[in-house]
Amino acid sequence: MRRVLGRWIFLVGCWIFLSFLPGCEQAPPPGAVTVLTEETFDKAIAKGVVLVDFWADWCVPCRTQRVIVAEVAAQASGKGVRVANLDLGYAEAREKVEHLNIEYVPTLIVFKKGKPFKTFEGLTQKDALIEAINDAKAAK
Repeated sequence: MRRVLGRWIFLVGCWIFLSFLPGCEQAPPPGAVTVLTEETFDKAIAKGVVLVDFWADWCVPCRTQRVIVAEVAAQASGKGVRVANLDLGYAEAREKVEHLNIEYVPTLIVFKKGKPFKTFEGLTQKDALIEAINDAKAAK
């Protein structure tokens, strides 16, 4: 038993160590929600259709919305759509808040080729998000 536990601790330690090495960032698995920062935001939305969930840690409806967004990500997996989120609780995110005129959280925006296609304010159901994503994919 000790031997198995020791190997498990060793493997977890190696994984943690390797995950912090520069250049070892892995692409998120299909269906995962990508966490964006101020620096990665513009590049992430530049191509294709991207659903971005703008949330804050102190926002209670945002917690429910994050579960819905994860379900949308799982359903949109493999369909050429990316799903991401940006925590507006950080001071660095203020520029995006002002640029995109975000007044409420949660706010969800479907981007197409870097431009906002459709915006949702407040708790939004999965069906509405999927419909907006499909509309953005079909639009020229």
